[in-house]
Amino acid sequence: MIFAKVFGFILKSVSLDSCCKFLGSAAILLAAAFLAWHFLVPGRPDADPSRKKIADRAILKLADDLRRHRGDIKHVAVVHFRNDASDYFTLNLREKLATSGVFDVEDAAFSEKMNYMLKLRNKGSFDTAAAVKHGKSLKVQAVITGHLERFESMKGGALVVGTVRLISIPEGKIIAEIPVNESNVSSFFNNVSGTAPRGAEGTEIGGTPWHIRFLIFILVMLLLPVLSIAFIRFMVAKRSNKCNVFVLGIYTMVDLILAWFMCGGFVSGLSVIIFFAAAVSAFIYNASIMSFALKLES
Repeated sequence: MIFAKVFGFILKSVSLDSCCKFLGSAAILLAAAFLAWHFLVPGRPDADPSRKKIADRAILKLADDLRRHRGDIKHVAVVHFRNDASDYFTLNLREKLATSGVFDVEDAAFSEKMNYMLKLRNKGSFDTAAAVKHGKSLKVQAVITGHLERFESMKGGALVVGTVRLISIPEGKIIAEIPVNESNVSSFFNNVSGTAPRGAEGTEIGGTPWHIRFLIFILVMLLLPVLSIAFIRFMVAKRSNKCNVFVLGIYTMVDLILAWFMCGGFVSGLSVIIFFAAAVSAFIYNASIMSFALKLES
């Protein structure tokens, strides 16, 4: 197998001690860098409860308006809305359209997800030409863009004002330009009720902070074989390939489970890449520890 040959070449070219030290040091430095970034980088503003509530109502109405104007369009992409600094409106509209079956919605762009993970702001776009270019690259039937002129809370409630466009691809024709104007500031609107979709915390890029999941994965991957080195030495001392494969499989399986939770499942191409990178790293590290233990028993 190619992977076995590559792994054997690495073990022959690099000493086990230096390999383990390098992997451990690199992992710790990487984890420290991610934590430092999380605590030092300026935070992205989150929408308060009143803004979330009014956004949820506006999204429900907007989904119905888009359904009426869609015609034969089914496959769409939602570009991050301009002036949606909290990401709340864009994320929840994308999820509402996808989960309700109104459209077959493309996943968020890679750059958008990276900005979200790194706590950076997404500038968004309301440019028709840029939307057409983005839609052609994804081979969708239409692109949804939006611009939020006002999305703010105030005494007595909140309001959201903006414009949303449904643009056909590849023609670039604006099929519909839908105004967004929702407010619950007056007592009349406070009596209006609606069913709100799940918040951004329930999406694939929300939940437990990613840096915490990453740190847990790194610590367990590095410390589990070290803390149980006595067991590993006992097993490799048997000089049995079956025992070695069993031990390597057990430790790697634990790491794979943690990697799965770290990525939140295979929700995007990026999560798949991160999962397999974590799996390969865990396999190499565990194999190195076992080889080191075998060397001690020799």
